Amino acid sequence: MRITIISAIAGLLLLINPIAGLTEERAQPQDDWRESYAYNLGVAAMHYSYPYLRMAQVRWNWTMAESPHPEVQPNDALNQFWHASRLTDADWVEGGAPNNDTLYSIAMLKVVDEPFILSVPEMDRYYTFQLAGMDSDNFGYVSELTHGRKGGHYALLPPGWKGELPDGVEPVAEVPSPWILIAGRTYTAGPQDLAAVRSLQRQYRVAPLSQWGNAEVRSPEAEVFEPFDPAVDKLAVWKTINRMLSENPPLGDEKALMQFFKEINIGPGLDVEALDEASQRGLARAAKEGLAQIKQLHMAGAGELVKRNGWVYSTALGSAGAQGDFMTRTLHQSYAGIVANDPEEAIYYGGYHGSDGKPLNGSKRYRMRFPAGSEPDVDAFWSITLYDDKANMVQNEIGRYSIGDRSRGLVRDAQGGLTIAIQADAPVDEQVNWLPAPKGPFWLVLRTYQPGPSVLNEEWSPPAVTPGK
Repeated sequence: MRITIISAIAGLLLLINPIAGLTEERAQPQDDWRESYAYNLGVAAMHYSYPYLRMAQVRWNWTMAESPHPEVQPNDALNQFWHASRLTDADWVEGGAPNNDTLYSIAMLKVVDEPFILSVPEMDRYYTFQLAGMDSDNFGYVSELTHGRKGGHYALLPPGWKGELPDGVEPVAEVPSPWILIAGRTYTAGPQDLAAVRSLQRQYRVAPLSQWGNAEVRSPEAEVFEPFDPAVDKLAVWKTINRMLSENPPLGDEKALMQFFKEINIGPGLDVEALDEASQRGLARAAKEGLAQIKQLHMAGAGELVKRNGWVYSTALGSAGAQGDFMTRTLHQSYAGIVANDPEEAIYYGGYHGSDGKPLNGSKRYRMRFPAGSEPDVDAFWSITLYDDKANMVQNEIGRYSIGDRSRGLVRDAQGGLTIAIQADAPVDEQVNWLPAPKGPFWLVLRTYQPGPSVLNEEWSPPAVTPGK
């Protein structure tokens, strides 16, 4: 691994609490060391285990809860596909910075006793089915890049499965956890293209092996627990995390972390209520403050990120945990995106600061200019999407949430350059393209789908986001 388990945790502890242990200014009652120890170790545990908490919430919302906008926000996706029927917009309130370029197809699968088979028709466009475990790391793909446009049938196998697959079914990977997420994306050129994409979606299938080929597939039942409620239980977050870790225990070197966090009863099969009262107080604080830190650190663009012209990115995204980069996994893979594509599929650039070094805020007006010939080098397409500090899109008067090479009516200047005006009010300049911003904090994601050599080789950089005078 690029970063060892112990050094990763040591780094988290140093970043979050530079002076760990008994650092409270107040006097220390006899048992307060237990509270301080549980707090400090608990904050590190939160930064490691956050993806499991996030996936528990997402799984419940997408399979059991009622969606207020089922046309854009997943529901009833347990062991079967849910399909978006229009491009994601501000009606999505799940966070996770969804794109505004593709129609999503989502399935939460429990793969234990037999394989599930994903069927894709012959395609006429960009598509990708991202396969992720409950730690938010990817373990495989079925996509235009990996399998072309010919269509086919692809098996997701339980660990150690030794059975036979039907003719014409190609094994893709063994699942890393009993529960997995399929995040499908199908390129959509705009409202005029929706009917064609919906036709493709109707041909996507996911079925257990025992039902594969049936005209009607009955979605297998599976227990999905509702995350514990922090409003009524101070240890709710940790109970949710422990249950998810029990269902989907970490593998490989990460088992060592479970031994580390076992001291505060965080891990598979452990009970935080069995701790003493002082340790429980420490964990309750760690949950609240650790979650606040994750949001703050994300908006600050923290972590082991490459910084270019005020933008940040990481080629660890998609499998940051497998590379030992748990900070990136939590902040920029799980919190920011729920999951993130592997670099070969898409590289994401996060814009958190203007060229003045200050956080982006709609109280200012910004410009971002691509000189002629300097737009991202991609084999598919690119876009820039704006989000609020909850990683949701922002309602605006023109219903525009992104700008990219698929945007209709782009305006270019006399030199062929493309200027994007990022501001809360409509720009007066007619030679710019307006990306509406909220009045307060916001951030940007520049997505490069199927990035070309200059992007993959880190030779290309986005232009700076420059505040106006």
